[in-house]
Amino acid sequence: MRALVLLAACASAAVASQPVVPCTYDTCAVRIETGFFSGLTGGEIVAGAPDGSERVIRPVGFLSGGLVDHVADVPAAYDHARTSRGYKVGALVTGLAGGVLYSLAFNRIGNDRLDSGTEATLMLAGAALTISSGFLTLKSQREQSRAVWEYNRAVVAPQE
Repeated sequence: MRALVLLAACASAAVASQPVVPCTYDTCAVRIETGFFSGLTGGEIVAGAPDGSERVIRPVGFLSGGLVDHVADVPAAYDHARTSRGYKVGALVTGLAGGVLYSLAFNRIGNDRLDSGTEATLMLAGAALTISSGFLTLKSQREQSRAVWEYNRAVVAPQE
């Protein structure tokens, strides 16, 4: 009889995407901690309460590879993490392209090769790409937050 109850509990937990062994929010939920110089690493995925019992699980990674790997078991979280990575790649590409266009414009100005609005066009295009990069970065952070939320929702058992 005890085996039947355990089997039923396992089946209902699997259907509800909840762990068989209840896990508290303080021990299993993750969050992303960033610091001043975490732009290149993306921060760290941390689990546990911030009262000293926390532990670093892995770095998020430059293009969120660590987050994608960590949440791969939860399909909704995985989709958000992959979308976040796509936005980060877009932000990187548009930011670099904007920087190149600024460099070209300032190089032309510095070499006194001024002509009919080429420098202004290059600078406006560079500004547009740089602003686009900022918006893509914000969208990436939003998707990253959603990935963490979906992961926590699926992994942590509801409190009763």
